[in-house]
This record gives sequence, structure tokens and C-alpha cells, in this order.
Amino acid sequence: PNQSVYALYALESVNSSKVSVAAKYLASQAMDNGAFWYNYNGKFADDATTAWVIEALTLANKKTYAPVINKAFAYLEGGYKQDGSYDNSGFGGNADTQSCVLQAYAVYNKKAMKTKAVDYLLSKQLDDGSFSALNYTTGKEESNAYTTAEAARALGTYTYGSVYQQAAAFNASYHKLTKD
Repeated sequence: PNQSVYALYALESVNSSKVSVAAKYLASQAMDNGAFWYNYNGKFADDATTAWVIEALTLANKKTYAPVINKAFAYLEGGYKQDGSYDNSGFGGNADTQSCVLQAYAVYNKKAMKTKAVDYLLSKQLDDGSFSALNYTTGKEESNAYTTAEAARALGTYTYGSVYQQAAAFNASYHKLTKD
């Protein structure tokens, strides 16, 4: 699912007729606990992948995939911590995962998003505007370009809506204009 979700995002962005096929496949990849997984010598439940899939299935067809999405949200909520972070893995909250979860909430049900969860993400912003992530070599939190991009997308989605929905709407209007 951590790779297939990007195919679904791309199909949604261009209003492909294959969205339903990809979404149905992706929904079928849920684990029994509602999580979605990545493969690293086996299937590992992952908060970020789960959140990406929630966002993608919401965009594909929120009503059709509501049972899968709600079970995935229940999984994520099981890892919600008092500091506002989401962490089912036990490694501690981080800005990457937090960004993904906030995007899922912003697209599915912005009103259900916890203010403390937004505050947690913002607490990871550094003075230069970037966001921090753990550097596995040094064992320290430091500026990270990928994390910064994810955080920017999360905060942008929270404020302006989904970039995927906007891309699909633009593409649909472009094709309509070219056909006319």
C-alpha cells in the first residue's frame, strides 16, 4: 500500500476511469486491525501509510470506502498520545507521520482534527522554517527536506484543501475546455 497509494493519487489527479479499480485494490490491503502496511521483510502496520490510504480512498469515493476508512482511523486513534502525536509504532511521534495523519483528517473530516495534533506538528518546526526529523546516523532531530515538504503539504491541505482534488478539478476543466 505504501507504493500503490501514489498510483491512486496520480489516477485521481487526472480523473482516470481506473480510480475505482485502484481504490478497490488498495482498500483490500487493509490489515485486520485497520492499518495499512509497508513491506520490509514482511508486512508492518504503519501510521503514515494508513493515513495516506485514508486520504486517497476519501478522494476516490468517501462514501464507498467509509467502513475501511473508519477502521483505519480507529487504528490511528489507538496511537494518539497526550502530547498530540500519533504513534502506534512505539518509536515516538514525529513530524512525518503527524503530517500524514493531519492530511487524512483534513481531507476526510477537518472538524474531527484535534488542535493539539496541529500544535504537535508546529512544535517540530525549526527557526529557519524547516521541520525536523530524526537523523538515524546521529540520533538527533535536525532539519529534513522530506519532512518539511510533508509538513508544508499537511498545513496547506489543512488551510486550502487537497492538492489532489485541485489537480483533478483543474484537469477536468482543462479537458472540458479543450473538447469545447
